[in-house]
Amino acid sequence: MKNVKSIIALGSAVAVLAGVLTAVLIINGNDGNEELPTEAEAVTVVSLCENTHTENDVKRITLENTLTADSGKLTVVPSEEADEKFTILGYDEFRLDHAMLDGMAKTILETELIPVTAQGEAEQYGFGAVPQYALFEFDDGEELKIFVGDQAPAIGQIYVQIDGGIYTAHTSKINAVLGGPGYYVSKVLIDVPEGENSGMQTMSIMRKDLDYAIVFEYDDERKSDDKYTGGTSAAHVLKEPFFAYLDVTRSVDYTHNLFGVTADSIFILNPDAEDLALAGFGAAEQSRTVPDVSVIMETQDGLCYRIELVKQQTGDMYFARVYEQTQVQTNENTENLSQDASREWKAHDLIYVMTEELFPWLNLQVKDVISPLIIGEYFYALKKADIKAEGEPDMVFNCTGTDKDDFFTSLNGSKEDCTDRFRAFYTFMLNIASEEVYMPDEETGEPAGEPAAEIKVENIKGRTTELKFYKDGASKLIIQVNGVTCFKCRESLLEVLKGNMQMFGDEQKTFTVTW
Repeated sequence: MKNVKSIIALGSAVAVLAGVLTAVLIINGNDGNEELPTEAEAVTVVSLCENTHTENDVKRITLENTLTADSGKLTVVPSEEADEKFTILGYDEFRLDHAMLDGMAKTILETELIPVTAQGEAEQYGFGAVPQYALFEFDDGEELKIFVGDQAPAIGQIYVQIDGGIYTAHTSKINAVLGGPGYYVSKVLIDVPEGENSGMQTMSIMRKDLDYAIVFEYDDERKSDDKYTGGTSAAHVLKEPFFAYLDVTRSVDYTHNLFGVTADSIFILNPDAEDLALAGFGAAEQSRTVPDVSVIMETQDGLCYRIELVKQQTGDMYFARVYEQTQVQTNENTENLSQDASREWKAHDLIYVMTEELFPWLNLQVKDVISPLIIGEYFYALKKADIKAEGEPDMVFNCTGTDKDDFFTSLNGSKEDCTDRFRAFYTFMLNIASEEVYMPDEETGEPAGEPAAEIKVENIKGRTTELKFYKDGASKLIIQVNGVTCFKCRESLLEVLKGNMQMFGDEQKTFTVTW
């Protein structure tokens, strides 16, 4: 067998087999003017194999068609793996699409045929200079060779020839033996893994249209033996370009679904240097295109994958490559995966074709996935809270205890317990929201001057969340979280904060929690 290599299609012409069958099958053949069998003639239906053989009797299947022409014949044989029926010789390095491959023999052998009456020359049905056939060899030594011709005038029908007889059959059935080298290879970029620690630990997304990486990280505190101290119901958090909690309903498609992403088709198997350069993945710096998106994901059990997408020059298609880390090397100075040059990678030996709809990371924006929640600590996990606002006395709350039975809160060193009042005030603090994402650039710069308000919360594990609010001069407050400028909200928050601080000592008054 020749080297398994064939360019399936180029540019916007790349398509699944069903979309190119017309071009594949129309060769020197039917001009569409032959008369269809009459109703009386069409009632004769025969089984392709006449029930003499089943898929269990197949010893070998040889496929040759226009899509396999420059890669030799494809040879399908029974698989020795318990959960697979068939495999392809010479394809050991590829993950095969067994949902398609394993059903091929059964589909063909059970196909029903309608004899064509008043048959003409074989060439007029498409059985010409370029043979397309499937040769079935059975355990008992018998053979069945099926030649495939042009599409028949009847919609959804195709001509086949067996032992000199010409028939029509459903194109959807015969498609099973017309695939090229990439047709039977799995289009899933990364298989869904098994095991409780196979989920995503860290994901880093780099794009040409962004000057920063978007980094998600699993919240390790969730699987700690210690009591979880707060956050959202999302299992991951945003780490870069700033820290933020995630909205579970809007983020799960990005944090959980990289496993199982399926390509539209396969561009090429076993690409050489010329192929890689053509697709934008050249090994040499001068022939390599900066990927439109590069996604690196590390799992909780230490595996690491990288997916790169490069847009084609025409159309809306992207070429994609998948790499796996072959050697784990820890770089303690690396802040995120996108900066870790110590990793060694092995590429999957093929190039996929993707569309934007199949790979949502191409258009991901931070605002699409974050939760409006900024302060996320559980109330009974609090240790200290400092609150400052222009024109108001500072408020310092110190807390002890871990639940409603032993929790004690004091204000500014007082021995008086103000837990219930503070809990109501904390409801207002939890409602402070990231109403819009704001990342200063060279033109806007960082906020200047003193903050109009500050809130700092520390939990029992020592984790702190510090918020500083700056007026932007346009009825908005710029919010820094732990020293990083990242959000804006309405300036009316400041007046509500001041009002709540003023009424804290009057238990007859109810705190305002909206603005």
